[in-house]
Amino acid sequence: MSLGRPLGQTGVELPPPAPGTRSWQFLPTAEFAPARRLFAALPRAIEESQEAIPTAGEVEQFPEAEREQRMREIVRTDPRMMHFMALSDQLDALELVLLDAQGVRLEAPNIGVTELEIAPDDFRDVLSSMDADADLSGALTPPIFLLVTSAA
Repeated sequence: MSLGRPLGQTGVELPPPAPGTRSWQFLPTAEFAPARRLFAALPRAIEESQEAIPTAGEVEQFPEAEREQRMREIVRTDPRMMHFMALSDQLDALELVLLDAQGVRLEAPNIGVTELEIAPDDFRDVLSSMDADADLSGALTPPIFLLVTSAA
């Protein structure tokens, strides 16, 4: 949900990609389109923002009294960091929440959606192996998405 509007629903729950996470097949609605663009841009923005952050060795080269201020300056002025921060702010503004089947909000302070590059038949096999009783009719039309949540 975003600002009271459903962006989609989850399908089959999949094994967690990392400790402290949960993941599901994600079945988007038409309302998901604006969020899709943000989620698609986020991985590159994260990568670029990480390139902007000095290494530990570079930080040690700053005079100790200036380190905090210099790091803040980098975050505020580097275009890569500014782009990442802008995307993050736009995603935060969506006020994303995850609800269970009864409409109860699930603890999911971090929500990500990734478009998967997998053939529909291959993904159907994965989903069937997770839940043999899952209704997969019509749920595997590309693009195929994965929703992942993690704790803060």
